Amino acid sequence: MKHIFIVNPYTCKDKTSGYIETINNICKQLNEEYEIFKTEYIGHATDITKQYTTNTCIYSVGGDGTAYEVANGLQNNCSMAIIPAGTSNDFFRMLNIKDKNISEILNGTILGKEITVDYGLCNNKVFLNTTTLGLDARVNSMVCDLLKKTPLPKFLLYGFAAVVNIFNPQPFEALITTDSKSFKVKSILIAVMNGKYYGNGFSPTKKADIQDGLLDVCIVHNTPILKMLCLLPKYFKGNTESYKEVTHLLVKKIDIKTPYPVHVQSDGENYTQRELIIELKNKALHLRVPISAL
Repeated sequence: MKHIFIVNPYTCKDKTSGYIETINNICKQLNEEYEIFKTEYIGHATDITKQYTTNTCIYSVGGDGTAYEVANGLQNNCSMAIIPAGTSNDFFRMLNIKDKNISEILNGTILGKEITVDYGLCNNKVFLNTTTLGLDARVNSMVCDLLKKTPLPKFLLYGFAAVVNIFNPQPFEALITTDSKSFKVKSILIAVMNGKYYGNGFSPTKKADIQDGLLDVCIVHNTPILKMLCLLPKYFKGNTESYKEVTHLLVKKIDIKTPYPVHVQSDGENYTQRELIIELKNKALHLRVPISAL
């Protein structure tokens, strides 16, 4: 098997050279066939991954955004692996890997095993963690725009964007069609989850499982601002099942239509859309992990 390492220097920042040196040392020690690439533009990881069509493992060395790009370029008869080198490694959390050291994770993954896990497909694009509409997608979009204009730390920008959007929640109407029913809602936020986490640890559906063949959906209905301020901390920790303002669903497929384009994010990629056709691909992603994972 050939091992292809895609390193995102934007995410890895000043650790990039160290990660590359570690990859070189481990692969030479194990006498493995390998190549290392550094991404140079948005979508580059997808372009690199598409070049490999058989008997290859593509390693995402970055955060969830890099993993998203690799997953969207992955070809049949290839597998992928996650090396958590980003600020947010939400999909990696789902693998239950105890090692914290990058060298140990790399070594364990190269010598590890292959498992199959679920992924989501939204309008024919793969997502690993989540696709969300509304409030948090607008926050993410605002932060990405601000990052282009200001050197302020990302966590400060997220705090600012969160406050701005919480006090201007912009509820939207949606027609939701699932495997078994169709209904209308007025919502401020809809999260369709494959994994448990997004946004560096938010977990609105804490029972989500990447091998159960189901998408966990959390719909936060239009709610007065004061009540929403109390509800959102519960949402982030997955403690909303007893709240009438929140609807939880388990589905294999969901169609969400809105009367006008709304903000959407899939694993951090921002866009606007009026209709989302989302389905689960059960155990369709071949993932290389250390022996101890899952």
